[in-house]
Amino acid sequence: MTSGDALLWVALITAALAGVMYFPSLRGRPTPRAAGVVFLVHALALAAAMALLWFYFVAHRFEVSYVAQFSSRALSPSSAGSARTRPGRDFAC
Repeated sequence: MTSGDALLWVALITAALAGVMYFPSLRGRPTPRAAGVVFLVHALALAAAMALLWFYFVAHRFEVSYVAQFSSRALSPSSAGSARTRPGRDFAC
């Protein structure tokens, strides 16, 4: 398991836990203080996972399969850090 995988697991588990902890507020009951802390941990884990993936692209860390598939050494650091779906093809909605 890589550090990115661990961060995503932490984000998933804390998202589920925060959802369970916020559930009483749907019925008008007070929300536990810990629910906000758990949600903050969720948000920080997601932000850290995104920053780590961005770093892998910019540093050309090809041992990560996603980076190896969607990047190359020919890309400049600014291009490597931008959002792309496939090399050489811009994201289209």
